[in-house]
Amino acid sequence: MHSVFRLVLLLLTRFGLVRIIQLSPKGRITQFLERTEPFARRKRIRLKWFPPILIGVHVTSSPNEAVEEYMADRMVFVDHQSSSMFSRVVRRCSNSIPDQLGRRFRLVEHDGPEWEMPPSLRRVEDWTSETDDLLKQMGVGRRTPFVLLALRDAAYYSSIRAKQGDAAGIETSSDFDIRNPNPLNYLAAVKQLKQHGFEVIYFGYPTSPLPPQVASEVIDYSGQFRTERGDLLLGRACTMLLSGASGAWTFAKLFDRPIAHADNYSLVATTAPLSQRDRLQPVLYWSHSKRRLLTFREMMIVGLKYTSQSACEQDGVVLIKNSPEELAALALEVIERNRGSFVAEDRDMELSERFSALQAEFAPGKSLYPIASTFLRKYADLLD
Repeated sequence: MHSVFRLVLLLLTRFGLVRIIQLSPKGRITQFLERTEPFARRKRIRLKWFPPILIGVHVTSSPNEAVEEYMADRMVFVDHQSSSMFSRVVRRCSNSIPDQLGRRFRLVEHDGPEWEMPPSLRRVEDWTSETDDLLKQMGVGRRTPFVLLALRDAAYYSSIRAKQGDAAGIETSSDFDIRNPNPLNYLAAVKQLKQHGFEVIYFGYPTSPLPPQVASEVIDYSGQFRTERGDLLLGRACTMLLSGASGAWTFAKLFDRPIAHADNYSLVATTAPLSQRDRLQPVLYWSHSKRRLLTFREMMIVGLKYTSQSACEQDGVVLIKNSPEELAALALEVIERNRGSFVAEDRDMELSERFSALQAEFAPGKSLYPIASTFLRKYADLLD
């Protein structure tokens, strides 16, 4: 019986009627959604049993059960510990089918990048009352716009590594804590957003304590009010998410909310699938041997090399994180762009085209990541 069921499943997969997706062993929400949401968006009719039937195979515990529960009417999930015949056969099939995350379905809504398609999470029920209750608990008025602030944090990666071990990935080790931004650098952006009428909610879990200067200006959802369901509610209702190299962007991306990606450590191989409503702002690299900043071209050549402390020390490279002024400018630019009030300068188009051409050279055929105009003006010489 197992052999027959497996043969049928493999044939359905071969003809595009079933898609088996082996989920990441890293146990992080970023990798979970990167492997599921694009396929869910591509389905023309987003129902669980309408082909192609999507089957997500867990190799570890779910990173967020509320997200998985919400996606359950679009996908079938196989638990890594389930002993049912269906689960065992699907797991065997997932190990024998080569990874084809880039393969396109025969039944698609339209061509183009998946993350530019409408979100898959579009249920009819109204979340307003539930969201209002959560915001009320945090002291936020029902009509008060808010921005989510999420920062890469050692506490989160330590918890993942303790749970997953080496399967969590080398990037969860302390050698990569150099990627973590300084929360104090974000204080100016927080204050500016509040001056423009936004509440700022500190987002993510678990997190390290914020410096008192920052903690007094934000609402600490992550430490006091956080639930897995709440992550979805806030991701859907936020005006924008300001990410400091954090994977929490996924909760905003699920609902196509604008994202300001600060302190990003790659100009090409970023994990965040940006859209035109988002903006990227990278860290820069100071080379002691060259006695200057690396150009954007040089940064693209080295890729993710200088995202660990050991690699930077070996080559005499110092990461230059975004300054408070740059972060404030980025946050305001993304807000204004999505309101239609951003005032571009005459050279912005030319600088943007040069940067995009450089990206296309190093990532042919892939989506380009729009960089913040305010940042590109300041570092236009790095385009040379």
